[in-house]
Amino acid sequence: MRRTSLAHGFRFHVFISVVTLLLLTVISNAETESRSIVPEDAVLSQLLVEATAANPSLEALRERLAAAEARIPQAGSWMDPKLTFGAMNLPTDNLFDLNQEPMTGLWINASQSIPLNRKYESKRDVAEAMMDATRESVGLKTTTVLETVRGAWYDWAYLRESVATVDTTIRLIDELLVITRTKYETGRGLQSDWLRLQTERSRLASQRIQLEQMARNAGRKVAVFLGREADALPPPPNGLPVQFTAIDAEALSDAANRAPQIRVAEQMVRAGDAKIDLSKQLWIPELMLSGGYGFRQDADNGMSRADFVTISAGMTLPIFGGSKQSMKVQEAVAEKRSAQHTLRQAQLDVGRKVESLLDEDLRHSEQIQLYNEGVLPQAGAALSSTLSDYSVGRVGVEALVSSERDLINYRLQRLMHLRDRAKVRAAIAALVETKTISLVTPKEEEY
Repeated sequence: MRRTSLAHGFRFHVFISVVTLLLLTVISNAETESRSIVPEDAVLSQLLVEATAANPSLEALRERLAAAEARIPQAGSWMDPKLTFGAMNLPTDNLFDLNQEPMTGLWINASQSIPLNRKYESKRDVAEAMMDATRESVGLKTTTVLETVRGAWYDWAYLRESVATVDTTIRLIDELLVITRTKYETGRGLQSDWLRLQTERSRLASQRIQLEQMARNAGRKVAVFLGREADALPPPPNGLPVQFTAIDAEALSDAANRAPQIRVAEQMVRAGDAKIDLSKQLWIPELMLSGGYGFRQDADNGMSRADFVTISAGMTLPIFGGSKQSMKVQEAVAEKRSAQHTLRQAQLDVGRKVESLLDEDLRHSEQIQLYNEGVLPQAGAALSSTLSDYSVGRVGVEALVSSERDLINYRLQRLMHLRDRAKVRAAIAALVETKTISLVTPKEEEY
């Protein structure tokens, strides 16, 4: 009679445990979905603003821009005039006697170099083009920083969701341990099954520790790119996005034609034109004017001595033009050609990146859909079936562990594809220099 009641109690406990496990499997899927259905949230938007304002590398580049702006008026300014003072024709027998010799006098001279060409205008054009290139570099660096922050943010979200997924699986293993221990204590199971599940639980706990550490490091990376100390972590992400708007490939290609890296290269070509013009101006000489006034003392005998005035004019002669000015023109032309090739390479790189990002986005979309509609439901059903079979002894514990591992691996792989697709959208946003990326609410989902 007692054995019969134990058997009934065991079957009832197994039934309740199996039902609990099945509910855990369903609930964990629902938790994963609800936790993931979020657009680019307000916290991330605020962090992107903070990164734009406080990222040290951006601050450094903005200071370089300020320096480039300060160079423009310098480049366009003439050479400073020269003012000299001197004493001429002093007698060697008495250096301080200014009226001993007729030619002794005190002189003041002023000289100024006057350009007969457009050299300084061309220098100013070069400085302006370099300043514009630096400004475009600031824009390029800004998009790169924002892409990096978004990427670290999605890594952080992925790792946090991975920890949550592992936690759900650990809860499932804990329920299995209860079932297995009950079977063992009632003589219907093996101690080795219980030990095998304990080993699997320890493996999951170790995996959880590693994921938590990686999540903290991802959070630290976000903090550092915000200009914070590594331990000043921002609020963590709520989860990964699971819905994405469709991309207009043609509009994306058109927008990418004005990508920041292309604009930087265009400004360098413009600077090359200005440098060519500057090097040609060097063939035209500069006029050098100078004037001096000499003060003479009257002689010891009272004879009056008139002061002297000296005026001179001169200019540079490009007699070494074949090896100097001519080579300078060739140098500037070569630099411009180099800038043009760099521009062409930037255009090709951007075009290739657009196509690559579109391919990646489509691939992740198809794989996410496959996991949502096929792999995960099938793996969940397989685990549920294995749980039922294990509860009545039709399969061993290894089949159960194998089904559990398959399910958690597929869940983690799905999360990885969601993260990678969000990173693709972040790269697209950086490429076309947009402030937001195409993440939407569930009703707007398009695959």
